[in-house]
Amino acid sequence: MTSSIGERKIQNVTLSENGYGKSREFIVAGPTTPEAAIVAMGSPDTLPEIGDDYGDLSLQCTNLEAKMFDDDNTRWIVTATYTATNREDSEGGSINVGALSNFQFQTGAESVKVFQAKTPTPAGKSFARTGTAPLSKGLIGWDGEKAQGADVPFGAFRFSISKKYARSEIDDDYILLLSSNVFSTNEEAWSSWNAGEILFEGASGRHAPGGKPVVYGDDNGQMGGFSNLTGVDSSNSSGGVLYTTLEKWSGLANYKVYFYQDSDRTDLVGSCTMARVADDNIFSAEGSSGISGTFTIYKYLYDSDTIAVQFPLEWEIKYDFAVSPNVISQEVGDITVTNKEGWERADVQYTPVEQTVDGNKRVIHEAAYVYLHKVFDSMDFGTLLISESEVIPS
Repeated sequence: MTSSIGERKIQNVTLSENGYGKSREFIVAGPTTPEAAIVAMGSPDTLPEIGDDYGDLSLQCTNLEAKMFDDDNTRWIVTATYTATNREDSEGGSINVGALSNFQFQTGAESVKVFQAKTPTPAGKSFARTGTAPLSKGLIGWDGEKAQGADVPFGAFRFSISKKYARSEIDDDYILLLSSNVFSTNEEAWSSWNAGEILFEGASGRHAPGGKPVVYGDDNGQMGGFSNLTGVDSSNSSGGVLYTTLEKWSGLANYKVYFYQDSDRTDLVGSCTMARVADDNIFSAEGSSGISGTFTIYKYLYDSDTIAVQFPLEWEIKYDFAVSPNVISQEVGDITVTNKEGWERADVQYTPVEQTVDGNKRVIHEAAYVYLHKVFDSMDFGTLLISESEVIPS
């Protein structure tokens, strides 16, 4: 018997909310049993996904049910239940981790008052109103009482790091640590810089609670339910992102699902080696990752290494730093200054020195002593919740 199929219209709305899914009703005429009406519709796998015409994207038919229409055993209402391919926010393509953990830098010029030239001024660079100018050891702007110096532009390097954290990682003590160590230098070597070269200039942060996991690259709508996982933070993820690999057991409807901290998929933080199409697949933590809970597989998986899950980390903190290189050795007049830390202040004391020039005695001032003063406290940068590998991305 030939069957006719038509979509049922109710107030011009063909979809109704049904939890995370939606339903669509059809009138099937011709078959004499509900089973035959369903066969006439086709299997759920063969029905097309619902697109924009129904106000949603990529909803796939997962179930068909038939009931008699108006007590007529040749007409049936067949309800097609559609389920979202991902019950959480879903986006195609690959995730941009750079948007989650951010390194920025700025180079430029900064005006610095300089009182001493880098080298003594040679005779060919000194001039006198009459006769010959006395030799200078590089003092700039002596007015008879003190050095006035000169404003000189020097290269400056600053950088900032923005990082996301779980609520459990940031507390009052950490915020107090940041506020009490503003304008502190690194007491030990950190990342690419030696001790004393980096100045922590402060931090700014914001707390944005809420949100839910977002799945990237899951174009086939394979996995979800990640809101049931807890313990994801900055230490066991890449800015809240976990990367997966999927592998089907040969001949079985079970799967191996692995979760990694890094996009290279080498740092394993959890797995489920007997996953199935269900909403209670248990996440088994690897090592000390501390992640636990369950996740969902919606349908049979394709082997895929393209899926990444971004978990909402509620805190975002931006750290600001400035760099001043250490000085191994530098001449100040006749004095050799060694091992100056970048943010130490050089205090040069001068003394009058008599020179005989063209038979006449002349008095100039030269550096007599140099003191290296520590004007900033130092701190252990290891107490900042930033790993050295995150400072300059490789």
